[in-house]
Amino acid sequence: MVIEVGRGGIAYVPDAGSTAAWGSTAEVLRQAEPSSERKGMWRGSRNMAGFGALVLGDKEEANHPLKARQESLGSILNDDFDIQSTDCYDTLAEGMPADQSLIIACSDRWSQPLTDDQANGLARFVEGGGGLLLLHCGISIASHPRLENLIGASCSEHPPHTRLSFHPVIGKGGIHPAVQDIEPFELTDEPYRYSFLPSTDREVILEYLLDGRRYPAAWVHRTGQGRIVTLMPGHNRDSLQHPQIRRLIRSCSMWASGRI
Repeated sequence: MVIEVGRGGIAYVPDAGSTAAWGSTAEVLRQAEPSSERKGMWRGSRNMAGFGALVLGDKEEANHPLKARQESLGSILNDDFDIQSTDCYDTLAEGMPADQSLIIACSDRWSQPLTDDQANGLARFVEGGGGLLLLHCGISIASHPRLENLIGASCSEHPPHTRLSFHPVIGKGGIHPAVQDIEPFELTDEPYRYSFLPSTDREVILEYLLDGRRYPAAWVHRTGQGRIVTLMPGHNRDSLQHPQIRRLIRSCSMWASGRI
C-alpha cells in the first residue's frame, strides 16, 4: 500500500506477509525553496554551529521526569553540546541565546498545549535557523496548531509497548547522514503512528516493523532556515540506554543543529 507523507512524497507500506526489502520507502521531495519573505526571517541571527542545547521537559511528570531525561541525554550529548534543561516553556517566548543551536522536546504536552507565545517563539527559533529534535512524546507539542504546521505531523495513535524491529531507510539519494552509522536493531518501545500534513515535505530515515507492516519511526525536514528531526523511539530510560538509540540521538542532534 502506498501512503502520502508529504507534498508529492510517498512511502511504501507492504501488506502483511510481504517480503519487500527494507529501504524501499521513496525519498520524499525536499521542502520547496522558501519565499523571499520567509528567507529574510532572522537571517544571520542564529549560529548553526552553536553548542547550546536546551532540553524541554517536565519535572513532575511521572513517566518522563526532566531530571532522568537530562541525565540520559547528557550522557549522550555532553561531549558535543552545552546542555541546559527547563520545565519553563515561557523561555521559548523570551528568545534564545545566539549560540543556542538545538532544542530537544521530550515531555508529554497532549493535555497542556503550549501557549500562542510559546509556540510562536519556538517557531521563530526554528525558522530562524535553529534545530528541533522531537524525542518520542515530544511530538505532543503538535497539539498546538502553529506547531503542527511547523512539524508537519501529529501523533494519531500509539498501540501498547511491544518488541519492534527498526531499520534505516535508503532513499533515492542514498542514506541520510543522521542514520548512516545506524545498524538495524530491536527494541521494546511504544509504536507511535503519525498523521502527516500533505503540504510539508519530509524524508523518512528510519522505519519500524509491526504486524508485517512498516511505519515511519524517524523523519527529517527543513523549514525556513532550520531543521527538524522527529524520533519515535525513546519512551523510557531503558530505551535511551540502547546503544543504537544513543547513537541515533547524537547523530540526529548533530544534523538538526547544522553540524553534519
